[in-house]
Order: sequence, then structure tokens, then C-alpha cells
Amino acid sequence: MAFHVSKVRLNHFRNYAEATFHLHERLTVLVGPNAAGKTNVVEAIQLLTAAESFRNPLWEDLIMWEAVTARAALEAHDESRLLSIELDVVRGKGREYRVNGSVKHRLVDVRGIIPSVAFTPDDLRMVKGAAERRRAMIDAIGQQISPAYGTLRREYDRVVRQRNAALKERGEAAVVQALTTRLVDTGSRLIAHRMRLLGRLAHEALGIHEAMSGGQRLDIAYVPSWTHGNLAAGEEVEVSSVGEAMEARLSQRWEEERRRGVTLVGPHRDDISFQVDGHDARAFSSQGQQRSVALSVKLAEVHVVRELATSPPVLLLDDVMSELDESRRHELTRFVDGWVQTVVTTTDLQYFDPLLLENATVVEVGS
Repeated sequence: MAFHVSKVRLNHFRNYAEATFHLHERLTVLVGPNAAGKTNVVEAIQLLTAAESFRNPLWEDLIMWEAVTARAALEAHDESRLLSIELDVVRGKGREYRVNGSVKHRLVDVRGIIPSVAFTPDDLRMVKGAAERRRAMIDAIGQQISPAYGTLRREYDRVVRQRNAALKERGEAAVVQALTTRLVDTGSRLIAHRMRLLGRLAHEALGIHEAMSGGQRLDIAYVPSWTHGNLAAGEEVEVSSVGEAMEARLSQRWEEERRRGVTLVGPHRDDISFQVDGHDARAFSSQGQQRSVALSVKLAEVHVVRELATSPPVLLLDDVMSELDESRRHELTRFVDGWVQTVVTTTDLQYFDPLLLENATVVEVGS
């Protein structure tokens, strides 16, 4: 099953009072000046596929100024079926998704029907950026390919919030202990899922990076908060062993947690590291090398989602061409040439091979 998005309609969404965009099943290029609204189209597609936005907005941020309701909708098809996904946001009332006209109250019932992978300039700073971005990257993959992964992640986040509140309020020891038990249970299972998924990502990124960098080796490791030393991506871990390590580490840091009122151990404190030819990319790689790492990881993400999801992903590239040098732009355009449906924004068509554009749909935005 391979859905292709054919149409996106926006009504009072961000800067669009009303607009319709017809997408090519292979490559659509949205070209126009800065602040014309290209990124808003990409955001709408991500909200309708991954049920999240790389901008992390409040729902009301999506509504056009002075409007009451915003709508984003897409139509997609495969060989024999049509699919519609709609998002309505009402000021002061929240959002509502519909799939083929049926209301979906949970994001998990929308996320990943058509998966997507978004690549923005901020992702090029993945290597040196905050650990939260790297954790979000791997969890975003998991949540689109497995509803169970998303459920486990939400359950774990809820336990962390509850435990933090109990720590800050100096809650009863029995309450904190019960929350600690739940933290260990959900956290150890989430870590095991993450490790398996990270192994797949690392395997794909290794080959992409070697081709892109002229043979340099990229290794990815998991950096746990619950034990000493890094774990190689894909290393088999037992849930029970992770749970025991978490319990021991939580015990060691109990006084510090109680003093600070925050949970300091668990997957929400873990990190991911990258090494190029055995050297820490964050400390020793050039900016160009770090961008090659980020590009390799994002392209590997497309491979993994394509392999594991029920439908190939839509690749969303928001203004990354201007951030890459010529050789990396070439690698990226070579990758997207017909392999998955791709929507890319740009201010300059000269970043693209003319032959590539001949087989694409080019949409002028803001003209």
C-alpha cells in the first residue's frame, strides 16, 4: 500500500485565507521569497500525516489572524482507494481530526496513516544541538510506525510529570515509590524499543554517510542516564536488566532528586551520540562533517520509515537547500529523485538540476 498525497487545501490556516496545492506523486517544489508561506504548507502536511509540527505550536497559533477556525485537509490515493484527512482548529475549543469523514479523538488514530519525515535547517544542527532534539527524532519515528510505541511514550511522560510533582511537593514516600516503580517499568520498555529502532537507523545511516563522505565511518551510540558508558546502537538489552540498572541509579540519585524536585534518571534524560571515524562528531568534526552526519541520519530515517510503516513516507524538506553546499545538495537531490514522494521549499530553483525539475511540479508561492 503506497498512498500519494495529491492535494492539500488550507482555509484560514496561518497566512492562507484559502489555497489549494496540487502535489506531484514524486517531487513538488514550492518556490518563493522568504515569509511567503512555503513553510506553512509543509507544516500543514506534517500535521496531517505525523500529527505534529516541527514548530511545536499551540493549536490556536495555526488560525489566521482575526479568524475563528482554521482548516487543513489533504487528499491521497493508492492504486484503488481514496483517503481524506482533515484538521479543524477552533479558537478557544481546540482541534478535531477526521479521516474519511470519521472523527478521530486521539492523535494515535491519525499519526502515520501516511507517515512523513520532515527535514528543516534546525535538523542540520542535530549533532551539536540539545539532547531533546535527538530523543525527539528517534521517538518521532517510533510513534509513526507503531501506535504501541506512541502509547508507551505518552504513558512514560505522564509518569515523569506525576513523579516530578510528587518530588516538588514532598509527597508521601509510598506515593513516590509507587511512581518510581511505574517509571522503571515504562522507562525500561521504552528504552528497549528505542535501542532496536536506533539500531535500524544506524545501519542505514552508516552506508549513506560512507557514500556521502568518501568513506568516513559513522557510528551511533545510545548515551544512558541510568548506567555508565555508551551502548552501541542496536545493542540487545533486556528489559529486566535495564529496569535493575534504572532502580540502582535512581537510588543513588535520590537525595539529589528530592532536593531539586525533578526526576534525573530515565529515557527522558538519555542522549544519542555520533562518532565519525572514531571521533566524537560534536567535539571534533567540522561544521560540514556535522551536517553530513545530520543529513545521513535524516535520509536513514526515510529508509527506516519506508521499511517499517504501512505506507511509504512523504519527505518534507523545508529550506534546507540554502543551508547545504553544492556537493551535499547533489547528494540530497540524488536521493529524492523519485524514491519517495517529496515536497521541498526553496527561494531559488538554481539549487536543482534542470532535468529533475522537468519531471516535477513547481508551484510559485507568494507571487
